[in-house]
Amino acid sequence: MLNSAFSDDFRAILKFPFAAPRSRNNFLAGAALFLAGMFIPLLPALLVYGYIVQVLRRAVRGDELIMPEWKDWGQLAYDGLRSLLIGALFLGPGMLTVFTGMALYFGVWFGGIQLLDQADSGSAAWPLVLIIGSVAILFLSLLAGWLFSLAGLGPLPAALAHFAARNHFAAAFDVPAWSRVIAADKLGYFLGWVIVLGLGSLTYLVFTLVYLTGVLCFLANFIVLPFAFYLLLVGAAIFGNHYRAAAARLAAPPA
Repeated sequence: MLNSAFSDDFRAILKFPFAAPRSRNNFLAGAALFLAGMFIPLLPALLVYGYIVQVLRRAVRGDELIMPEWKDWGQLAYDGLRSLLIGALFLGPGMLTVFTGMALYFGVWFGGIQLLDQADSGSAAWPLVLIIGSVAILFLSLLAGWLFSLAGLGPLPAALAHFAARNHFAAAFDVPAWSRVIAADKLGYFLGWVIVLGLGSLTYLVFTLVYLTGVLCFLANFIVLPFAFYLLLVGAAIFGNHYRAAAARLAAPPA
């Protein structure tokens, strides 16, 4: 057994969304809301992500790992809004870098094409430089955006767990506090990401296989979104348990 918070009762974490009849009903309700988000903007997403915060908070507190009831809709929406804003602020620099790079790429590329059409054979060098430069801009912006996104995504579960534990928006940006939690059990945090990424890859594989059937492609989102909801639930339980156990290690006196 690995000496890691992640290794504690992992099988129960994978099964908890379906462990009891009431849990299964709550899972179906969440999956239905997730699907409703395809047609209704924002509100279903706020409720679903607020529910994920509830699961995360229960795991952080060490409460029984069950699917909570769907109630207190205002609090769900409030928690969902705050968690989405936290995610946007962590991932925003990467997304902004990519979008800015793409805008510059199209602008410089289009300008180079226009100049090339107007240039004679002796003055075509600068338009070609612009066209080649636009490709370099696109490549560099995609690379930088990927690196920024990775830098934001890696610590995001710990930041969300700290937010859930403190129930305060600014707690997600208390970098020294949640950095110490990660450092207290680096192996557990890494393994948590391995499992979440593995489940995410499986979800993507299911989506791809369904989509490639052709016949069922229009049902792909309806089939894969419940998988995505399950992934969010399991991820919340994994990282919530990690936060609780790692924080307990920090609080324990040295042997």
